Amino acid sequence: MKNIVSMKKDRQLKRLLIHSYLIRSQTLKNKLLFSIIIPTYNSEEKIRRTVDSVLNQSLEKQFFEVIIIDDHSSDQTFSICNEYSRKFSNVHAFQLKKNSGGASAPRNFGLFKAKGQFVYFLDSDDWIAENILSYIYHHPKLLKSDVIVGKSIKVNEKAKTEYAKFMSIKNRLLKPLTEIPYFLYYLGPTSKFLNRKLLIKHHIRFPEEISFGEDKLFFAELYSHVKNVSTITKECGFIDRTATNDSIVRRTSFLKKRKSDELLFDQVKRLSNLTLKKQLIIRIIEQDLLSNCNSETFLKLSQHDKQQVFNLNCKLISDPDTQLVLNQIDEKYSDAIDALQNDNFDKYCEFFMWLKKDNKVAYFKNGEYYLTNQKNTFSLPFVSSHAMIIDILKDYLLLQIKLNHVKRDEIAGLLIESRTSFEQSILLKEVTCSGDLMTCYVSLQLFNQLPAGFYNFKVQYKEYKNIAVRFGYQKNFVLNDKKAMIYPSIAGNLSMKIELENN
Repeated sequence: MKNIVSMKKDRQLKRLLIHSYLIRSQTLKNKLLFSIIIPTYNSEEKIRRTVDSVLNQSLEKQFFEVIIIDDHSSDQTFSICNEYSRKFSNVHAFQLKKNSGGASAPRNFGLFKAKGQFVYFLDSDDWIAENILSYIYHHPKLLKSDVIVGKSIKVNEKAKTEYAKFMSIKNRLLKPLTEIPYFLYYLGPTSKFLNRKLLIKHHIRFPEEISFGEDKLFFAELYSHVKNVSTITKECGFIDRTATNDSIVRRTSFLKKRKSDELLFDQVKRLSNLTLKKQLIIRIIEQDLLSNCNSETFLKLSQHDKQQVFNLNCKLISDPDTQLVLNQIDEKYSDAIDALQNDNFDKYCEFFMWLKKDNKVAYFKNGEYYLTNQKNTFSLPFVSSHAMIIDILKDYLLLQIKLNHVKRDEIAGLLIESRTSFEQSILLKEVTCSGDLMTCYVSLQLFNQLPAGFYNFKVQYKEYKNIAVRFGYQKNFVLNDKKAMIYPSIAGNLSMKIELENN
C-alpha cells in the first residue's frame, strides 16, 4: 500500500515538474530577454563587426533586440546602421539630433527605448562572444539575477588576455556583491547584463554632464540597489585595444580623470549601505588615487599638475569616511598615505618614483623579505616567488618554489600562462605547501599538449592575483614531437618556449 501511495506521489510530482517546465518555456518563448544597446560615433570601420556579433548569436532573434544610437556621426556609420534596421526586424537604429560628445546620452536614449529583461551596453568597436545569449537563456536561474557578469577579453595585435579577471574567476549564483572579492574594482559595462526594471525603478542613468568617469558613477549608484549578482566563467565581452582604437579613456588627461574620482567619492559618501560604502571607498583610494600614481603618466606630469593631484588626494585621505578604512588599504601604499596625512608633497612624489623606477634593496625581517630604498626611508612587503628546484624526472617536471608574503590558504595553484592567448593557459591546482615552499609535479604529457609558443610560470593566489616566479638558469627537455626550453626572461622570470622538434 505504501509503495502505491509513493508511486502516485512520484507521478504527481513528475506531472507538476513537467507542467512547471512547460509554463516556464511558454513564458520565455513570449519574452524579450535581452536589449543590446550600442552607442556609435564615426564607427564605420568597426560597427559591422559589433552588430554582427549580436545578430550571429545562436539564440532565436525573438528573444533579443539590438538598439543602435548614433551620436550624430559625420561618416557613414548611421547609413550602415539603417541597413541593419531595414534588414532585421529586431534591430532599431536612431540618431541624436546633435553630437553629445560622450557615451552617456546615447546609452540613456537606448535605455529609454529598451524593452528586454536585461540590458547590455556594447561599445561600437567591441563585440560579444558567440552564443553568450543562448548560454544565459539555457541557465534560467541566472535570469533571477540583478546583474549577470561574464568573462571579459582584451584584444590587441599581440595577444588575447583576460580583463578584470576577478569578476569571472568562478561561477557564482545570486550572491550579494559585497561577498565577491574585488568585484567593485571594475566599474564598467563590459560583460555585464543589467536588470532593466531595477534601472527604471530607481531612475538610474549615466550622467550626461561629464565626459569621463560616467561609468563609475552609474555603477556605484546601481550597486547600491542590487540585491544579488551572478558571475559566470564563460567568455562574454571582447574589448578592442588595437592601435586603431582611439577611446575617450586614452585621450582624457590624467588630471581630469582624478577630478572625476572626486565626483565618485562624493557620491559614494551618500550611500546608506555602510558595507558597500566602505568597500567602494577602499576601491577609490587604492585603484584611483594611489595605483594611478604608480605610473609613468603621473611621473611625467609637471610639478604644478602633480601638486594638484596631491592636493586632491590629501583632501580625500583626510575625509572622516576614509579614516575609518585606512587600515584596510594595501600595505604597499603605507608610505604614500603617510606622506598625504603629513602634507609631504616631496615624499609623495619620491615614493612613487622609487616604486615605479628606482632601485630597490631587499632586507629580512620577522621571517619575511621587504623592499626599501637606498636611504632606507621607504618599506613595503616583497611579495615574491623564487624557483628553488627545477628537475626533469621520468614523466614529470618537478618545481619547488619559495614564497614570500603569500599565505598557504591563499594559494590557488601554479599558472602556466600563454603570452598570446588566455585560452592556452593552464592553472594547476594540485600543489602541496609546506611552510614557505610550494611543490608541484607537472606532467610532461601536459606540456606536450600545449601549442608551440611562449609561456610564463606564475603563482596564483587570492583567487586571481599572480606573482611571476623568479629563475636564474636554463633547462632543455624533449616532448615527443616537440622540444621545450625553460629559461629566465629579460626580467629574470621563469619562462618556457615550446617548439616543434624539426624547427
